[in-house]
This record gives sequence, structure tokens and C-alpha cells, in this order.
Amino acid sequence: IARADVGALELPDASFDAIYSRWVLCWVERPAEAFARAARALAPGGVFALQDYFNYRAMTLAPRSPAFDRLREAILAKWRSTAGDDDLAGNLPDW
Repeated sequence: IARADVGALELPDASFDAIYSRWVLCWVERPAEAFARAARALAPGGVFALQDYFNYRAMTLAPRSPAFDRLREAILAKWRSTAGDDDLAGNLPDW
């Protein structure tokens, strides 16, 4: 197990059989770089399991709730102010 600032984490190439990340990269300032570093750390045939936000802007309730909509917008505003990414998983194919 390795623990460090994921935004600056340097791991030896091909040193892990598996990497699991849950709701982490969406908060990293340069997530594509962190993703690339993690991918390089995987041994051949290794698995990178990533669970992160996808199209958070579309989250809603049924029936609709104006209070929930205001909450979602406040969360999105906070996210943007911290360089987070509310659609991290949607960007993965480009990386």
C-alpha cells in the first residue's frame, strides 16, 4: 500500500498489479497527469479500477426538488472553485 499526495505521486513503472481509485481524481488539479502516472505504475496485465463522477450536473430527483437543485448547483460551484472535475469519468476516453 502506498499513501501520498495523488497529484504528485510518483510510483515505479510496472510496480502494481492493481490500482483502485474511488472519488479521488475528480478532486486532483491535473487528473490526466495523475491518471497517466498510475497507469504507468501498472504491471503488464494489471487492472486499474476507477470509480468517479460522471455528468454530476445531470443528477436529479423524481419528483423534482427545487431544494435539491439548489444544493447540486452549490456543490458544482464549490467543485469549480477547487479545480475539481464533475465529469471526470466522461473525460477518460480522451486520456
